Amino acid sequence: MKALFLGSIGAVVETSELQREAFNTAFTNHGLDWQWDRDAYRDALVASGGVQRISDYAQTLGQQVNAAAIHQTKTEMFQTLMDERPLAPRDGVLAALKIANAREMATAFVSSTDARSVVRIEALIAKDASHTFDHVTSATEGHPQKPAPDIYVSVLKALDLDAGDTLVIEDNAAGVNAAKAAGCFVIAFPGENTVGHDYSSADIFCTGDLADTVRAVLDGTNAEMRS
Repeated sequence: MKALFLGSIGAVVETSELQREAFNTAFTNHGLDWQWDRDAYRDALVASGGVQRISDYAQTLGQQVNAAAIHQTKTEMFQTLMDERPLAPRDGVLAALKIANAREMATAFVSSTDARSVVRIEALIAKDASHTFDHVTSATEGHPQKPAPDIYVSVLKALDLDAGDTLVIEDNAAGVNAAKAAGCFVIAFPGENTVGHDYSSADIFCTGDLADTVRAVLDGTNAEMRS
């Protein structure tokens, strides 16, 4: 393997409950009596992209809403919550990046979320691991939402990499499917609200230490690899 890619924000930092809080505040601010509990939010996370999640939920209720406007409010609230709450990388993320650095692998952060959130995660990794990604994406590029593979294809092209030489870590099914569709080797690393997703397309499901799983993949010693 020549590269290690971290996918969605949730593969790096556990922000799922902050996101849920931001959605619920946005619903209230837009005069909706919606409130997503954890089960409802976990169901919503199957869809990729906040606007799509809002639209899908409104459809189930037979309601029409301005999903883009609600999502914009949610995005602003999420930024405020990240200002107020301490963020920390998930267990094993920094160690996995250190392994990649030691092996002189290229690294990328392949996110399609708001650029401000991406910048925060970049800064966190730079501070805690003294690491700078070789390539970073955000919603600014305008790629179709995952599971479309476009965003991964673009990063592979930018770094002049073959998909088969690239190890991807994703925390949700849409991200896993996007990376697999691009031809990458994928570790599913679910977060607290995405653990119930269908990860059957992933090459490995990481249930333990992420760094140990990454090391085992790179050394070819992981017994959990799916043929």
